[in-house]
Amino acid sequence: MRKVKVGYQLDFRNPPGSKISFQELYRESLAQVEAAERLGFDSIWLTEHHFTDDGYLPALMPAAAAIAARTTRVTIGTYVLLAPFFHPLKLA
Repeated sequence: MRKVKVGYQLDFRNPPGSKISFQELYRESLAQVEAAERLGFDSIWLTEHHFTDDGYLPALMPAAAAIAARTTRVTIGTYVLLAPFFHPLKLA
């Protein structure tokens, strides 16, 4: 029998008027990632968006690196990665 794998999607949105700083939002979001790994989630998924008022993760690769620094087992994946915004060698 195959194991069902479960992922956790994170977007780092901070709607205008939320009264939480981006520093606190990112701190809490990364704490959620650590909790998701402890709870047995298999993967963390990110999406990249630009030019939005809610700060919807415009820098996906640094966020993925921060998640990798705080986890040991989960797979980190991208739902949306806007390749034209990256230098090909840096993206590779």
